[in-house]
Amino acid sequence: MSEPVGRGSWRSNLKNPAIWAIVVLFLVYTASYADRAVLAVLQEDIKADLHLTDTQLGLLAGPVFALLYGFAGIPLARLAERTNRKRIVLTGVFLWSSFTALCGLATNFFTLAFLRMGVGAAEAAAPPAAQSLVADYFSRKARARAMSILALGVPIGVMVGGTGGGIIAGYIDWRWTFAAIGLPGLLICFLGMKFIFEAPRRPDVKNADLTPLSFWDATKVLLKNPVFVLLLAGAFFTGNAAHATSSFAASFYIRAHELDMATVGGTILLAKGLVGMVGTLAGGMLSDKVDSGKGHDYIMVPALGSLFCGSLYAASLYVENTWLSMAVWSTGSFFGGWIVGTTMAAVQNVVDLRTRATGAALFMFFITVPGSIGPVMVGMISDVVASGSMGLSAAQYAATCPGGKVAEGISAFTQSDCSSSSVMGLTRGVTAGAFLYYGCAILYAASAIVARKMSNRDDDLPKSDLVVDDGTPANNKISG
Repeated sequence: MSEPVGRGSWRSNLKNPAIWAIVVLFLVYTASYADRAVLAVLQEDIKADLHLTDTQLGLLAGPVFALLYGFAGIPLARLAERTNRKRIVLTGVFLWSSFTALCGLATNFFTLAFLRMGVGAAEAAAPPAAQSLVADYFSRKARARAMSILALGVPIGVMVGGTGGGIIAGYIDWRWTFAAIGLPGLLICFLGMKFIFEAPRRPDVKNADLTPLSFWDATKVLLKNPVFVLLLAGAFFTGNAAHATSSFAASFYIRAHELDMATVGGTILLAKGLVGMVGTLAGGMLSDKVDSGKGHDYIMVPALGSLFCGSLYAASLYVENTWLSMAVWSTGSFFGGWIVGTTMAAVQNVVDLRTRATGAALFMFFITVPGSIGPVMVGMISDVVASGSMGLSAAQYAATCPGGKVAEGISAFTQSDCSSSSVMGLTRGVTAGAFLYYGCAILYAASAIVARKMSNRDDDLPKSDLVVDDGTPANNKISG
């Protein structure tokens, strides 16, 4: 139950409780993505220690995490539409932080996979409930900027997990690094108890139908909305592109440019986080600026961001100078920041009030479950190209170069053979992942065009945030 607000309430002394709440929700997002990013920077040590292949690394970064994340997100979203969203968010933070810390106990691929599945299932609790809360804290006119603040947790989380994980791993091993990154999430739970509050579920238009919908009814309403369907298709490509490139960025620079984890964490992942943070804010501000007042024009912002991001990521892989390559990659991250907050706001703007959490959950489902193929694709391409360059089958390559290092007793090949083939394979794989961003660009542009056409002819879209705001003051000072 939410705390009643009265003269003696602590919240009555806060000038703007919604701002404090969104700051803590931003920290929730930061913790979530830090726990994801730390695996990427540690995976070269994990690969060598547990004798894993690139395909197994892709499975850990993709389906192993995403399957439970995606499937758990839908029932948790339904729960968020009917019960206390604050409790759902904080329970998730506690569980995923604990599972992340326990990853350091893994002894093989299967135990690490089990623990990462636990992280994924718990992290599914936060996005639908948090995005639904933010949509009720702020009116449509301020929602893209508010969602961009929430989405800042993505690049900053990557920065914390990647940079912090790389630096910490330079002093201690990868096992203790998981604990160091995971356990601070428990502190966020205490902050959330104090500052996050359950907001009234308020529509953006007058006389909106507030009758609760069943899951299937909500899904039917959503899937009858062609704009939302195109956004789902874009989410599929976004998930695969983002996961494919981010999961192997650290590994690429460690292998191709011979950097250590601390350097990669302190440079490329730090730059990616900082530049991505600026890009996320810029994308939200640009979106609100170009919006015509009907909530669809700014979907062109993530379309353009996807086009530029994919092109720059791919180009950076073939730049020989390490620092120039990192600069090109980081510039791509700036445009990648245009995608996250704007698409989250777009979903909230084009769906019925009663289906906001379900819409967010389906969007995240497509990003995470069908969108988890990307890292596996990169890993498989990497292994196939690497083994082929040495004239070996995949099984022979795994036996010859376990963990990327030449096996003892193998005289036909040297460490240089294993290293060069590994670099070639990973470069081809990540390039394929970067090109997936072109699919995002096409689909987001199509969703903006369809939304504009439907709006111009006053078609039968659900009476939602696509309707021009009725002029009521932004509810960004809710304190109940």
